[in-house]
Amino acid sequence: MLNRTIVLFDTPHNRAKGYPFTLLRPLPDLLSGMFTLKQWWEVLAETEVYCLSENYLGLPAIPDNSNGFLCINSEILPDKDLLDKVFELPAGSVLENADGIAAFATNNIPQYNQFPIWPTETVLYEHPLVRIYHVFDLVKQNADIIVQQVALTGREPVSHIDGIQNIVLGNGLYTGSDIDVNACVFNTTTGPIVIGNNVTIMEGCMLRGPLVILDHTVVKMGSKIYGGTSIGKNCLVGGEIKNTVFIGNSNKAHDGYLGDSYIGEWCNMGAGTTNSNVKNTASTVKLWYETTKSFEGVGNKVGLMMGDHSCSAINTTFNTGTVLGIFCNVFGAGYPNKHVESFNWGGFEKYVLTDALNHASKWMAFKNVSMDETYKRKIEFVYNK
Repeated sequence: MLNRTIVLFDTPHNRAKGYPFTLLRPLPDLLSGMFTLKQWWEVLAETEVYCLSENYLGLPAIPDNSNGFLCINSEILPDKDLLDKVFELPAGSVLENADGIAAFATNNIPQYNQFPIWPTETVLYEHPLVRIYHVFDLVKQNADIIVQQVALTGREPVSHIDGIQNIVLGNGLYTGSDIDVNACVFNTTTGPIVIGNNVTIMEGCMLRGPLVILDHTVVKMGSKIYGGTSIGKNCLVGGEIKNTVFIGNSNKAHDGYLGDSYIGEWCNMGAGTTNSNVKNTASTVKLWYETTKSFEGVGNKVGLMMGDHSCSAINTTFNTGTVLGIFCNVFGAGYPNKHVESFNWGGFEKYVLTDALNHASKWMAFKNVSMDETYKRKIEFVYNK
């Protein structure tokens, strides 16, 4: 029934899969391709979707609905066939596939971490579903996701882009309004390039699809940005970037390489910051898994997972598969540890909370954003956890 409210539900387990980016947001607010996961579900469902997660995140309340609720596991990537099956679920039933619960239907407003214990019916979904087992899964799949989402929107590509001496290769350029770009190359023969509104791309940039650059982002002169990259809203980027996702509001403004990485909000990388994404031995890279509290192999190309409000000093070098929590201020000689806990100052002491809040407020002010009390309380909650 389409008149039931759709809810994407977090669990403690799948929130750990989104670490460290779920410390200050629900899992469905992670950027993937050109949409957050929540936005992607909304495009498929053609209706507003709600998130259910921990209370400290201060999410909008789920309004009562006498028609009931359809609750989808937030670790599952949006899937139209699954959604059609969810629409058919009777109240009190659970939908599962071989990997566990996919969705359930209820007449009661769902509560975080509470599920039907004795469902009236368990429906088996026989098709495979793509689940997030680590945030890095979104990095590995980002190029394909961009292609899927562009096809989903049904937008028509443009044949050219306004400006002086721009070169467009292929027929896969999608643009918003008020774009400032001159003397740049857009190669869409390898995948679509999507540019949002009020984007500035300075002279000499070379861009290769599949690529997304969202609203109010600035790409600095001579940047080289490769496929599989999504740059969220209000970012400032430069240098060489490949197969990387920026959630938004972050800066990598200078030269240096960033590849196969996922970057949170309000991050800043000092000039020359570079990450390794391949071992010299070409062997498997191990990445910190918060679900098991251990390092696990995830592939042979893995970069940096940088939590919200983390910063690096000039000429910082990150080893393959480095994970930074939130509010990590990285500086000093040598490589940072492969996993740096949240609120870490320089690798050797804990960030003082008042300093962390003060510095975060200043960084947010650079982008004309004020820290409100709800956001401040979220930070304080995680700090004191």
